[in-house]
Amino acid sequence: MIIAVDLDGTAWDENWPDIGRFRPNFIRVMRRLWNEGHLIIINSLRDVGTEEYDDAVDHLEIKDIKYHKFNENLPGIVDHWGESRKIGAHVYIDDRSCGWLPDGIPHDWEDIYAMLQSHPLYSEDRTHNEKLHHLLKETV
Repeated sequence: MIIAVDLDGTAWDENWPDIGRFRPNFIRVMRRLWNEGHLIIINSLRDVGTEEYDDAVDHLEIKDIKYHKFNENLPGIVDHWGESRKIGAHVYIDDRSCGWLPDGIPHDWEDIYAMLQSHPLYSEDRTHNEKLHHLLKETV
């Protein structure tokens, strides 16, 4: 599954432009999703080349949080659909996308993980998930 993850107000508490405290179980769930073979794209307002972007990348690296792309589509998506500002994903985890819910996005990432498990494309089977890894490569 391709999962797009926001940072401010989602991965960590909103504290723009500074980095907030990581939300409960964010690190554990992100590592689990990576180990399960899901494709992870960081989808943030922190623009590449800015100090805010550098701070976010450093903060993720310090905690050994892996992802495939930051604010860009996977090469296979671009090859198929063309270049787009919209990130192509099956699921978008973003506080703004759930802001209409009475309690907003769940604060604890174990609750978010439980929601992901109910998605029809979700699988814990790394072999199954790696079938999408062809999207990491350009086909042209």
